[in-house]
Amino acid sequence: MNPARASLARRVHRAAWNPREVPIVAGPDEQIMLMANLIERYLSEHPEAGDTVDGIQQWWLEGHGGSLDQLQQALDYLVENVRLSRIVLADGTVIYARAGPSG
Repeated sequence: MNPARASLARRVHRAAWNPREVPIVAGPDEQIMLMANLIERYLSEHPEAGDTVDGIQQWWLEGHGGSLDQLQQALDYLVENVRLSRIVLADGTVIYARAGPSG
């Protein structure tokens, strides 16, 4: 390998391992995970339940949740992990309910 390429390779290698230059990929924050856990607990006690974001915030979380943005992130997390189903009604209203068994 020529010296210029070797020097470039060393700089790239060092930059990749420099913690100040490597982006940190974080998972959902604690509040979002708390809300997701509360939603799952509610659904374990009320398996037939289904509601809108506003209803979930008011009835399922009973004031234990964070912001609407955090709630939406918790719902998205549960949908992505097949714990919740997102149902869009004809008028555009979105309802969340326990995900059914696969298969």
